[in-house]
Amino acid sequence: MSRHAQRVVLCDEPITVESWHASHIASVARWLHADAEWTWNGPYQRGPADDARTAIVHALYADPWQRDTLSDWPMRLALCVDGAAVGFLSWHWEDVTSGWIRVGIVVYDPTTWAEGIGTRGLYLWVRWLASHPDAYRIDLATWAGNNRVVRAAHRIGMTDEVRLRGARLVQGQRYDSVVLGLVVPQAAFGNV
Repeated sequence: MSRHAQRVVLCDEPITVESWHASHIASVARWLHADAEWTWNGPYQRGPADDARTAIVHALYADPWQRDTLSDWPMRLALCVDGAAVGFLSWHWEDVTSGWIRVGIVVYDPTTWAEGIGTRGLYLWVRWLASHPDAYRIDLATWAGNNRVVRAAHRIGMTDEVRLRGARLVQGQRYDSVVLGLVVPQAAFGNV
């Protein structure tokens, strides 16, 4: 990806994964507040405060590719439907030495939930990251109450690997923290 000349990185029409530009940033910025419905993705963490929201927006404008300094691969890109940003996909090195990558996904717009957008986006993202020459394992962490993300991970071939019992407190009730993953050389991606 020579200096990321293209805007669309991954495509499975109408789903695309793209670099950030003004309309994408404006689209997701309106969802970046503490009480947004998407915070159910991680309700034990509040959504961003105004100053954090401003910092996120500035960072996206400053670097539309959100590059990893080691690999120069994009680390956080817009998840789009018909060219409009509805969320983002991210990754970071848990341990670069062993090739361990952790991914994340947020679909902000609740009107697009339960349509398979997150599953298809996650599939594109994980399959693309699996092509990274240093990738050995890819996982994601969430909480047991986040059924959509758990189902999406299962659908793309991830398996349950870690369950930390009662680690997350949500509205006075305890939930497990879960990690789902796959080993890249053995990965058999599910159908989406």
